[in-house]
Amino acid sequence: MDAASVSTLNRHRLFGGARTTQLTGSESDRDTCAPARWSARAAAAGLGAAGLGAAGAVHALWAMGSSWPAGSRDELADLVVGVRPFPSGPMTMGVVALLGLGAVLVVCESRIVAAAEGCLPANAPGTLAAQDGVVAANSQPTLLDRALRLGAFGVSGVLMLRGLGGLVVSALELGNAATIFRYWDLRLYSPLCILLGLLSFLAVRRGPRPRSDREPDLASRVNG
Repeated sequence: MDAASVSTLNRHRLFGGARTTQLTGSESDRDTCAPARWSARAAAAGLGAAGLGAAGAVHALWAMGSSWPAGSRDELADLVVGVRPFPSGPMTMGVVALLGLGAVLVVCESRIVAAAEGCLPANAPGTLAAQDGVVAANSQPTLLDRALRLGAFGVSGVLMLRGLGGLVVSALELGNAATIFRYWDLRLYSPLCILLGLLSFLAVRRGPRPRSDREPDLASRVNG
């Protein structure tokens, strides 16, 4: 292997999963990054996480006994749940934890994808990468990689299902939900869930990787 033609040969390790990549001088410019796509991904991740965080903060208030924005807990149950009584504090805190986890999954996975596309350093905060590694666009995902990705897409899928299902149920007046809940479900809750689900999807979906099909096999490059 010609040392002058090789700029980097690093081993990336993500929670025990080894990834190896080799970048030649022309490839080391990280030109696979599409700034417009990275900006859109960052905006989607930020807005999605902010929305999930805001929802989590409101649920935390309810878990601590607040009835805002209703006048009583029963009125709050009619407004945001559709049936009485309002869920217990521990159950509501469970929702807070899930919303927080969802926000973290979306942000972390969006940054991992951005690093793989060359838009972030592999050791950037939130990419979960080792300090001495780089992320190869054609590297094999570890078990944790797959779990993070599945979780991030799960967040998007659950939100979309909640939104679309809520529109159908409330529009057809299925079940015994309070009238005021149906009103706001059609105008706020379900559309917001669909929006957050779409933002989460846009944040974690992978774009085209133009170099992955052109990179030679590492072993052949080392032997060459």
